[in-house]
Amino acid sequence: IMEPAPEVLTADVCVLGTGLTECMVAAALARAGKKVVHLDAASTYGGSWSSLSWREFVAWSRAEGRPAPEAPGPPAAVPAGAERVEVSASSRSCYVHRRFSGDPFGVRGEVEEETLEKLARMSNSFSIDLLPRCLFSRSDAVDIMIQSSVSRYLEFQPLQSSALLTADGFVAVPKTKGEIFKDPRLTLVEKRLLMKFIATVASSTGTTKSLAFQSPAQIGTDVAGQIPRRERDGGQLDLDAPWAATLERFSMSARLQEWLSFGIGFQDWRPDDEEHPLTTAEGVDRFNRFVSSLHIFGDGCPLLYPAYGAGDVSQAFTRLCALHDAVYKLRTDVSFLAVDPASGALQGLGTTDGGYVRCSAILASPDHVAPADPSPPAGAAPAP
Repeated sequence: IMEPAPEVLTADVCVLGTGLTECMVAAALARAGKKVVHLDAASTYGGSWSSLSWREFVAWSRAEGRPAPEAPGPPAAVPAGAERVEVSASSRSCYVHRRFSGDPFGVRGEVEEETLEKLARMSNSFSIDLLPRCLFSRSDAVDIMIQSSVSRYLEFQPLQSSALLTADGFVAVPKTKGEIFKDPRLTLVEKRLLMKFIATVASSTGTTKSLAFQSPAQIGTDVAGQIPRRERDGGQLDLDAPWAATLERFSMSARLQEWLSFGIGFQDWRPDDEEHPLTTAEGVDRFNRFVSSLHIFGDGCPLLYPAYGAGDVSQAFTRLCALHDAVYKLRTDVSFLAVDPASGALQGLGTTDGGYVRCSAILASPDHVAPADPSPPAGAAPAP
């Protein structure tokens, strides 16, 4: 019985990995008329952005390295005149440690056992995002999805509210003038100082009319189109000053500083953290990003979340790419590169299923492929 001939594909670009970045780039190249072959060693789309069921998540968290590709075929031959460069799967990943435990504190009882069993039974009823990400309602990402028609393959849910974890538990962040003045936790002085600060930011940093923090009667239907922009000059704000100093100058209490920095700005560090300083310009940009996204897709929080998980966004771009004749192969990794021995130019690559892809360029996720011998050349600077 004769072995079937290895599959040979021709492409302008071969993309390795199906994370969000790789899928967006592949779709853009395909729309521009490039022939694209997209490979991934995993059995699902998404890469580091995958959305997994409970059982898939448990298996992923216990896996050591990448699973071997299924049904390996006979190795592809290196084209005549080309030099073979061996490559191997990379061990690098944004997930340095992966471990699952149903009893991390050694206190599992009947309730915990029942919970784990219930989660296993409901495995396909929900998904767990490896890299959860929200989108602001008014953002470049949303514009890209609409303009590229990727939004047709997606469904988003607006978050109902944003909250801060305080000593009193989770506290909802007020988002309108009415909510601010009705908030029983804020004193009358805090409310007035806060509204004064909001007005200063709106009038000094490029938003001459902000419909955020207004009453529902003042908010029209086309909110985004009603917020004109002008050149930002700072006005009463010193944009180069530290954000913490600006908040102090406007007499913001500790509670208001937390609200503005974390509840609105989603800052990762304290405003006065010396190792991670935040300028007023950066703080104002975060503030404006929040308020300009309010009341666009509902009256709640300005953030959107994919209804079926962040991994669904990557898959939406793969659908767009496939419509432009891209070829997709899962459970397929790279086994070798074929290069011109004189110039070093790429001529193609072999795949673990015995196939071969003629291409002149490769775009790969950082954790998808690495040289078989990763040692740096002599005289190279040590890695940081």
